[in-house]
Amino acid sequence: MAVYKSNGFNQTADNLKRLQARNRELLKLISGGLPRTMMNAGQIIEARAKEILTEKGHIVTGNLRRSINTQLIDATERRVVVAVVSFVEYAPFVERLPDGGFLFPASVETLPQTIRFVYDNGIKKPELNWGRA
Repeated sequence: MAVYKSNGFNQTADNLKRLQARNRELLKLISGGLPRTMMNAGQIIEARAKEILTEKGHIVTGNLRRSINTQLIDATERRVVVAVVSFVEYAPFVERLPDGGFLFPASVETLPQTIRFVYDNGIKKPELNWGRA
């Protein structure tokens, strides 16, 4: 039986094949199904955050509005973590303005819609539910 050395750990050829198969399985999960549904739900919040910025008159150059995006942070068999973020330096200051910000209100306002979206498009459909029947 062949032995490979990787990052200080010994792995047999069989273990390597199992790891490669597992990685292929995870790539399939990440490329569709629940992670994609969660990304789409995050984009609902993202769109509302951009609308709130415009409604409150916080658009000067459009840089903050363009910087808001949805990111897949983690996707495993047991959880999917998606975040709606902005990385411009002044975003936290705009979020903490007395008029209530933009990301938090967007997440609160769209909560029923995003929950329904995830349920209808990710949880309710068994083919998207992490391959479990």
